[in-house]
Amino acid sequence: LCTITVTYAGRTATKVVTIQNDMRPDFLVTGISLVPGGTMPAGKTFTAYVTVTNQGVVSGDGGYLSLWTNSPAPVTNKVLGNKYSAVGTVSAGKAKAYTFSAVTVPWSNGVYTIRALVDRMQITTESNETNNQTTLGYTCKMLTNLVVTGVATIGEGTGTQYTCTAYWSDGSTED
Repeated sequence: LCTITVTYAGRTATKVVTIQNDMRPDFLVTGISLVPGGTMPAGKTFTAYVTVTNQGVVSGDGGYLSLWTNSPAPVTNKVLGNKYSAVGTVSAGKAKAYTFSAVTVPWSNGVYTIRALVDRMQITTESNETNNQTTLGYTCKMLTNLVVTGVATIGEGTGTQYTCTAYWSDGSTED
């Protein structure tokens, strides 16, 4: 809000106006990818690659980028994630990539939602504060039986072909 007072020819007029400043950054999480992707074994680790884009018209400090391994509902800005990284300055119209290593998969079967939120602590005032988080679903399964086979290279059975099959807890397999 801004108060403007004008005096002319002995008369004074005062007006309170709202000034909208759109000259701000606007951070978005524009991509999440997981390696390995697809179905992941329970309790193991993966790497998450997250892209942050500033779609605003000026550069700004993106504060912290936070990652939650299972957050299907939007998070509030003050909730601490499982992992985080300082974002630093992102130029207007540019994107930066961040890597989160050794992220642990939950220990039980299910479909989970990984969530990333940029400017978690609202360090920078943005032109839009409601578009800072996004999600990606992934599946986790427990391994219950692992049959390992291969080609024998020494001893009895040299040259015999074996196969490898992993049995997930729901009975499905992956070779």
